[in-house]
Amino acid sequence: MADSFKPELFGKFFLLQRLGAGGMAEIYRAKTAGAGGFEKELVVKRILPSLSSDQQFIRMLINEAKLTVALTHPTIAQIYELGEVDGRYFISMEYVEGATLHEVMYLARHMGRPLGLEQSIYICLEVLRGLDYAHKRTDGAGNPLGIVHCDISPDNIMLTWDGGVKLLDFGVARAAQKSLSNYREGTLMGKLSYAAPEQAEGKPFDHRVDIFAVGVIFYELLTGTHPFGKVSDVEALIESRKKPVVPPSQRAGVPKVFDDFVARSLAYDPSQRFQSAEEMADELLQMLFPTQTMEVAAHLEATMRELYRGRIEQQQRERAKDSERMRALAAGPASKVSAPRGSTPPEKALEAIPAASGTKIFVSKQFEEARPPVTATPRQAPPRTPTPTRVVATRRRSGRAGAFLAGAILGAVVALGGGFVYLEQAPRPLVVLSEPLGAEVYHEEKLLGQTPLYLPETELRERAVLRLKLPRHREVEAPIERSGRVLFARGKLDVAVGSLRIESIPSGATVRMNGQFVGTTPLELRDLPLDARHRFDLERAGYLVDSFVVRPEEVEGGVVRRTLRRE
Repeated sequence: MADSFKPELFGKFFLLQRLGAGGMAEIYRAKTAGAGGFEKELVVKRILPSLSSDQQFIRMLINEAKLTVALTHPTIAQIYELGEVDGRYFISMEYVEGATLHEVMYLARHMGRPLGLEQSIYICLEVLRGLDYAHKRTDGAGNPLGIVHCDISPDNIMLTWDGGVKLLDFGVARAAQKSLSNYREGTLMGKLSYAAPEQAEGKPFDHRVDIFAVGVIFYELLTGTHPFGKVSDVEALIESRKKPVVPPSQRAGVPKVFDDFVARSLAYDPSQRFQSAEEMADELLQMLFPTQTMEVAAHLEATMRELYRGRIEQQQRERAKDSERMRALAAGPASKVSAPRGSTPPEKALEAIPAASGTKIFVSKQFEEARPPVTATPRQAPPRTPTPTRVVATRRRSGRAGAFLAGAILGAVVALGGGFVYLEQAPRPLVVLSEPLGAEVYHEEKLLGQTPLYLPETELRERAVLRLKLPRHREVEAPIERSGRVLFARGKLDVAVGSLRIESIPSGATVRMNGQFVGTTPLELRDLPLDARHRFDLERAGYLVDSFVVRPEEVEGGVVRRTLRRE
C-alpha cells in the first residue's frame, strides 16, 4: 500500500519523510532552516492527538526528555527539545541513519552473513561506553543522577551506516530523582527477554540490570540463540534465570575464554556479575586484542553498507527532493509540494519562517530546564513578534576523558549544525585527533598540546604538517586538512616494537604465541609490540604445558626463562 504522506510544515519543522508510526506517535525525518541557507536535519516524534490530553502520558514524556537531554555522549542518541505545536506534543532528536541491532541480526543471519566475533565485541563495547557514561552522570551540584536504562535490548540499539553504535529510548529509565523517573517500582517495565531476575521479581535493583541485558545480547550475537530460551510470563522468566546457561563455546564453537565472561555477565546474583559497565568493557577490550576498534568499525561499516545498499540509495533519492519540498512549504499554506522549481526565491522563502513559529518549548538541550505545561493541553499564548536569536558557539565536556572526548569533538566537526556556528571571516579552529589518544602535537618545534586537541583559532593553514609523538610509539606526520570551515588533522601511531627471548629448561620446547606456532626454545622473537600482552604456550613431550602471559616492556633484560614440570 502506497504511503499517503505529504510533506508539511509543523511549527518550525519541515516534516519531509515519514519514517514510521505506532500506537503513540508518528516519526518523521525533518529539517529546520535558518539564515544563509543553514539547515539542520533531525527526527521529530509527534505524539498522536488522542494522547495529548493524557496527563500521565505527557508527564512521562516530559520526564524522558528532561532525563535524556542531560546526556551528551557519542553513543547515546541525543534529545534536542520537547514542545508543542497547536496542541500536538513532539520530541525533536538526533537523526540516526542506520538500522536496529534486532533488524541487523535477523537480516545478516538470513543472508548467511552473521556478525562476526570482533563485530559482536565492538557493538557491546560501544553500548557499554554509553551506559558507563549514563550510570555515572551527575547533576550540576555533583550529585549522582542514578540513571538506569531498564530497557536495554536489540530494538533500542542502532547501528549506523558508517559503523557507529547508538543507544536509544530512555523512556522507562529510572533515576534517583523521583520526579525524573518513569520506572514504576515493583512493576516489570522493559522487554521480558532481557530482564534481570531481580528486575522481574520486583526486588530492589541498580545499574547491574543493564549489565545483565548486555550479557544476553552478547550471547545472542555469539550464538544466534537466546541464553534462556523464550518465555511468555514473568514466572517462567524467573525460573529460566536460575538454570545454568549452555556455554557459548559448546553452542557456537567460539573460544572458551568467552564462557567465563558470559557466565559472569548473566549471574543470577548481581554481586557475582561485573559491577560496572566500565569493568565489563575493560574485559571485552582485552578479548578484542590485538584488533583495533577502528578496524572493527570499518568492517562493520562495510557490512552495513552491503546489507542495506538499497535502503541507503533510496534515502539519498529522498534527500535530493528536500530543497524543492522546503521551498514549496515555505512559500505558503496554499503552495503544493510539487510546485515548479524557482517559483519562490529559496533563501527568502525559507528565512520567512520564524525561528520558533507556532512552537512552544518545554524542555531544551540548550537550557536543560523543563518548563512543563500546567495542564496536558496548555492554552495558546497571545501572538507576539519573534525576536532574533543569537547563537553562541559552545560545547560542554561530558566529564569522560580520552575516547569519549574525542568522539564529542569529532562529532562537532563533521555533523552539520552540531553546536558550532562560525562566521566566514572568523579565525579557523583546529581539531587534532590521534589513535591512540594522548599524543603530543607539534608544529615545527612548538608544542601545541595533546590529543584530543581543540584550538578555537590558529594561524596554521591547510596542508601544514603536524607531528604526533607518544612514548613507545612511532612518531607520525599529520597534514592539516579542511572540513568545511574547520581545520582538521589526525594520525595513527604504531606501537614501538622490540625483541623478546624465550628460554626453557630443558630446551627444545615448542613455542606458540597467541595460538600460533613461532618456533622452539631457545627462541629470539623480534618486532614485538613492547606494550602489548602476549600469551605463550611451551610444549615438550613428557612435560606439562607451560602457559603464561607477558608484556615485553615489563620483562627484565628482555629474556623469559621457564622451567618445565614433568607429567
